[in-house]
Amino acid sequence: MNNYYTDYSNIDLNSGYQKDLNIIDPLSFADLLLEINCNIPTINEKTVRRQFEQDLQRTIDSAREIFEANLSNIVNHANNYRKEVA
Repeated sequence: MNNYYTDYSNIDLNSGYQKDLNIIDPLSFADLLLEINCNIPTINEKTVRRQFEQDLQRTIDSAREIFEANLSNIVNHANNYRKEVA
């Protein structure tokens, strides 16, 4: 398997690289500022808060998709690990 390509719909939990991938992507101040400057015509606390909430919801939705796509992988890997250490 090529460790440089990641199929987020089927994470290989036996791969140290893929197992260490984030389920939820970080949201940096730089990312937020870029979104604000590109998407908000009038910058104030209300519009900045709205942009943050939209970015946060998009991040949560993406993490849920990745989690759901890999739920059976996670359950199988956890059960196999438990059998190995028992």
